[in-house]
This record gives sequence, structure tokens and C-alpha cells, in this order.
Amino acid sequence: METRKNSYELQAYEKIKEAIYKRRLAPGAPLVEQSLCDAFHVSRTPVRNALRRLSQEGYVEIIPNKGAFVIQPSIEDIRQLYEVRIELEIFAVHLCIETFREDDIKILQEILDQEQKAFEDRDFPLYMETNTEFHVTIVDKAENQYLSDIFHSIYKKMNIILTLYDNFYVPIAQDIQSVKYHELMILAIENKQVGKFEKLLKELCDTIYHAFRQRLVTYSDVQTAVIDMNDAPNSRDVRFTL
Repeated sequence: METRKNSYELQAYEKIKEAIYKRRLAPGAPLVEQSLCDAFHVSRTPVRNALRRLSQEGYVEIIPNKGAFVIQPSIEDIRQLYEVRIELEIFAVHLCIETFREDDIKILQEILDQEQKAFEDRDFPLYMETNTEFHVTIVDKAENQYLSDIFHSIYKKMNIILTLYDNFYVPIAQDIQSVKYHELMILAIENKQVGKFEKLLKELCDTIYHAFRQRLVTYSDVQTAVIDMNDAPNSRDVRFTL
């Protein structure tokens, strides 16, 4: 019985998170427990636990006496995150660039190859994972645990914003700027060019930030999201009635 309960909870968690990834749930969209229970054909407990887990991960905001909502970061939130992220990574590179060896460069190149493949396969979770791994690997090379902890926390928040606003799933999107910039960043590290790396990082982050500004939309008219759970267990087809 406990296994089945956990299965329902995991199913609800994965379906809601996938819906956020695929833009079937807008930033700020309310997640009405009863509607989700009806869609999943389960009691409130699995749905409530799934929402709580998503809240802990930063995808959902639970407001007492109001309910659960997909988070809706502002452009100011995004600006502040990028400011801090840039300075942390630049500081890390100043600390560690002289310690990079051939094996370290090879690791970065392998991550970049995986990132490129994830983009070509339209695998957003893997793309986001490899993108994160690229920058985290650089920062961790500084061997400063406090710096790494802060950077990991910042990047986790940035990935949530990418989930909400990145152009990845737009059919006409061919924007692989991060892959191109990562290639140049590896070259800068290999040649011990701190200034070049700093310039590339700032250019990339500035490009992404301004793209977010253009794509930022306020979804004020979204009322209720309902997921159709009557599909096959492995199906990626998630339908919503808004």
C-alpha cells in the first residue's frame, strides 16, 4: 500500500514538473489541489506531497490560505541572480585557472559534447544538467567549498528560471549560443586567458539576460490547470484545461 502511495506521489510530481518544463503551466499559474486530484485519480495526500517537494526545489510557491502556484520570478530577480553568478564564476577562474591541466580540459570538452547532443536531441533536462555541470566543474576547480556551495545554490535558482523562460522548446529555436561560448571558454582556460574568459562569460550572460527580458510574460489570466493522467505510463503527452 505504501509503495502504491509513493508511486502516485512520484507520478504527480513528475507530471507537474514536466508540465512546467514544457510550458503547459505558466509562471504564476495556480495549482488547485482538487483539480489535480481529479486528474490523477488520487487523494489529496500524494498531490500535496508532490507540491511540497516542488516547493522545496523552488518550482512552486505555497502561500498559506491561498494555495500553490508556479513561481513567477521578476526581471529584477533574474538581474540580481546573473550579477552574483558572474562575479562568483570570475572569482573562481582567477583562483584556479593556473591549475587546469590537460585532463581537466578533456573533462570540460566531454561535458560540452554531451551538452551539444542534448540540444540536438531536444532533451531539455539533460541540456540543463550538462550546462550546469560545465560551470560547476570550473568553479569547483577553485577548491573553495564556501564558494562552491554559494555557486551551486545560485545556479539551482537560475535553472528554475531557465525552465520557465528559456527558448529551448520553441520549435524554431536554434539558439545554441551557450555551446558556442563554452567552446571559446575552454580555449581561454587552456590558454590561461582570464580576461578572455571573463569577457566571454559576461557577453553570454548579458545575451541570455536580455533574451529573458524580451520573453518575460505575465500570465495573469491563468486560472486552473488540469492534467490528463489517463495516458500510458511512459507517455510524454500531458494535456491541460485552463
